[in-house]
Amino acid sequence: MGKVTKLEITLANDVNVFPLGDTIKGEVVVEVSDEKDRGLNKVKGIWVQFKGEAKNKWKEETEISVGDVDVSYTSKNKAKEEYFDSVKVLFGAGEQDPVIKDLGIPSGTHTYPFEYEIPYASMPAPFEGRYGYVKYTMEATVSLERAIVNTLHTEVKQFSMFGQELDLNVLPGMETPVKKEEQITNCCGCGSTVEMTITVELPKQGYVPGEPIYFNGQIDNLDKDERLGLKAKLVQEVKFRTSSDTKKEDGTVAKTADKIECPKGRVTDYKFGPLLIPAVPPSGLPGCDIIGITYYIQVSNEECNFTMEFPITIGTVPLRRSSPVKSDEVTVTEIPKDNGGVVYDAFVADDETPSMSFKEPNYLKSDDFLPSYRYFNFLVDTLPEPKT
Repeated sequence: MGKVTKLEITLANDVNVFPLGDTIKGEVVVEVSDEKDRGLNKVKGIWVQFKGEAKNKWKEETEISVGDVDVSYTSKNKAKEEYFDSVKVLFGAGEQDPVIKDLGIPSGTHTYPFEYEIPYASMPAPFEGRYGYVKYTMEATVSLERAIVNTLHTEVKQFSMFGQELDLNVLPGMETPVKKEEQITNCCGCGSTVEMTITVELPKQGYVPGEPIYFNGQIDNLDKDERLGLKAKLVQEVKFRTSSDTKKEDGTVAKTADKIECPKGRVTDYKFGPLLIPAVPPSGLPGCDIIGITYYIQVSNEECNFTMEFPITIGTVPLRRSSPVKSDEVTVTEIPKDNGGVVYDAFVADDETPSMSFKEPNYLKSDDFLPSYRYFNFLVDTLPEPKT
């Protein structure tokens, strides 16, 4: 009797990222080997299952005292959302269908084409986290009839979805600059005299992947070292929710640093960066109700132990060019989870809009599948190398 020596899913034109409502085209490749050239007998069928879902899962260990005895118990937290789940039978019968007798596959390599139309509905971009994920998969199965339990040969292929749009142009406050100030006293903590005043300004609060952030500000050095080291990092904060609990996960996805020359007795204007927004899912993870994502930029100096935080919004449609409006500090942190059920149409770029591609996150290291996200190819100004 023959054996399945190869089972593979190939996609047309090697496309592995799809918009809502698109059609996935590809084929399942099955290779059967048999020294006696009898092929594969008692085949029930070949099918592909297309699935899009979000899942959260974790355990909590808790200890309680019952009299003089400490008792520990484990609680399981789970949540799930399903976006689509569909099966296409390519050969023979499906898993729940009646058996077709005397069905076989000859020795050799065989291809079985398929097409699947993705629903045009609200669903998020893919995401992988410690306590949960949003995942899109296609699983090919070759089922062989056996007396008790059928033998299943399977192959899983993950793919990425555009996800729901987050248009920065329809959110309030995205073009508004934000400025913060920090007064530095004696770093050892033994005095209260202000030795330095530092201001840091972001030119706006809405960005897209691929966009560089440059920090502007002033250093009023009254009586302190004449070189100030500044570090900036972009932090991704993820909340995984179930009906009874929430887990949080933080991680740095981009960072930069520089040393600023600031002579004593002078006010120095400075600019440092860029902090480049990497390929990441949009703020809020629109379309998903059990995983939420926010971003903030942290600017710090370790020697004087000061930290500033700037919440920002990362979208999928860049701001159209316009003059920023100067105002008092404004922070927009609430992102609509579903935008009222609206799925925005694709953004039509003008001549000044950078081209868009799809890119895997460079802050994740894995030999397995990595999701792809929209990435805009901005021109990045090169500032002088950080001083050492």
